[in-house]
Amino acid sequence: MSRKILVEVKTGRASKGDFQQLKGYVDEVGKECIIGIMIAKEFSRKTIEKYGNMLVPLRYSFGDISLDHVTFEEMKNNFSLTIDKNLDLI
Repeated sequence: MSRKILVEVKTGRASKGDFQQLKGYVDEVGKECIIGIMIAKEFSRKTIEKYGNMLVPLRYSFGDISLDHVTFEEMKNNFSLTIDKNLDLI
């Protein structure tokens, strides 16, 4: 059996519906899926509390740079992913 990690990326805020959709994909893949990861700029605390033990929410950031006029190199150099350390996810 192959093992899969499902990743969904949202620009801006991930909604409850986005988490429900990813959870549906994880359930559909079944035992082959070892985890689902949601990457977004923002999450509601309520949604994380509901889905945080089933899916891993990762926040992306480009630091303090303005994305209005930015090069790919600047985006790449300032990109980061973080996880809410207050969650007991796994």
